[in-house]
Amino acid sequence: LQNMRHFLISAKPHIQEMWKTGKTPVLLYFNMRNLKAFNNRFGFHEGDILLQELARLIRGEFGMDRSSRFESDHFAVYTELQGADQKLKRLFEKSDRINGGNNLPLKVGAYKLQDDGTNLSAACCRAKMASDSITEQTKSAVVYFTEDIMRQTAMHRHVLRCFEKALREEWVEVYYQPVIRTRTQTA
Repeated sequence: LQNMRHFLISAKPHIQEMWKTGKTPVLLYFNMRNLKAFNNRFGFHEGDILLQELARLIRGEFGMDRSSRFESDHFAVYTELQGADQKLKRLFEKSDRINGGNNLPLKVGAYKLQDDGTNLSAACCRAKMASDSITEQTKSAVVYFTEDIMRQTAMHRHVLRCFEKALREEWVEVYYQPVIRTRTQTA
């Protein structure tokens, strides 16, 4: 698949053409859940098999010219909104069977591209935010970007950015629960 840089350059005229013909383009951002843990358990060779198979499935469902591997286990695709959910459903069903069933679920974030001046790089970030908002799922899932996801992501970043200062200035008070050994009743 093409790399991120090539994808961001080559996708733009095709997306503009979709708008001209009255179609709504959508950007899909794929992330495998827990590839690092999978690699630790089964080895990098097995992880590479998963990545190659996922790339093959994405290419088969969306086409080579509309698909990209951004990095590691992150892939991006642009397609028409109409029919995108059916394509994802087929891809999820096929991905459940790759590598003899020894695979990982997919988190897919979707961002509907509007002809409002949002650049493709920012659209990818928003689709990634939607993907990252998927937690505690054991099956492949897709989430469409919303402004609520944007607010939650901004709040999360703000908390992380201010955490050290909050501790230093005692905005946060920490309470510890003692660990007691049940047998001896000692700490």
